[in-house]
Amino acid sequence: MLRIFVAIILAGFLFLWICSCSKGSSISSGLITGGWRVVTDSAYEGVGSGNHQVVYIGHLGDSYFFDGNGLLYTNVNAVRDTFTYTIISSTGIILNPLSNVRQGYSDTLSGGLELTPYSLRIIGPYLASPGGIFGRTITLAR
Repeated sequence: MLRIFVAIILAGFLFLWICSCSKGSSISSGLITGGWRVVTDSAYEGVGSGNHQVVYIGHLGDSYFFDGNGLLYTNVNAVRDTFTYTIISSTGIILNPLSNVRQGYSDTLSGGLELTPYSLRIIGPYLASPGGIFGRTITLAR
């Protein structure tokens, strides 16, 4: 009798766990899809005393387009590139470059995400080291 009771309880917990699991990005990915214009793209460059922040101000035609299938198409300063993107939480995103252009990304960018219907900020991890500060923030708008 106790075995049946424990089995029913475990089956209930398993059922609840399976039902509660869903793709965490569904709400945010619906909000992020579509075209965005580049407002600013700031990063730190250089080492030691040459370390400094560089801020790129978006020009007409600079854009990010997030499609609904996890692909990001960028066109910044007449350079086009393609990434995959994964929204890992309501405040986190991962960008993976598919080409060698990489729009300033050295590799995968896992960063913070601030998303509203009209603005989007992707905040790369910032690292303060003896060589300087390193990090990147991209600000987009609709």
